[in-house]
Amino acid sequence: AFPWGDVVMANVLLELLQSRFAWICLFTWFICQLIKFVLHAVTKKKYDYGYFYRIVGGEMPSSHAAVVAAFATMVYLEQGMSLLFLTASLLAIIVVYDAIAFRRQLGAHAKVLNMLSKRIKLQERIGHEPEEVLAGVAIGIAMALLLY
Repeated sequence: AFPWGDVVMANVLLELLQSRFAWICLFTWFICQLIKFVLHAVTKKKYDYGYFYRIVGGEMPSSHAAVVAAFATMVYLEQGMSLLFLTASLLAIIVVYDAIAFRRQLGAHAKVLNMLSKRIKLQERIGHEPEEVLAGVAIGIAMALLLY
């Protein structure tokens, strides 16, 4: 049971399932993961189905950047230059900054920690290269323009 009521939660889920925004964002994420899967299969000569059920840090294109770019674009198409569009754009900027700067620094720290420790193995490829994020943003904007 949900603290605010099962009926309220059912209505929220129903509204989410009927949301064009949610479906386009989900489809944008799926397309990015499919591109990652194909690029990995071509370059590494092996299939990694994990791109569809686990979080994979980094690689081309950035799914996070694509989803927030698609969302911000759809808000703009729906409302024009509004407070909600500015908020969605700010969220997109934060996500893009996180992908390029912050998570790359985490990866650099993980590399050093892995050299210092024999017991733990941290994931070193966490963030994105700028071109991976730019590709994600371009895919997100294109998906919103095509599907909205």
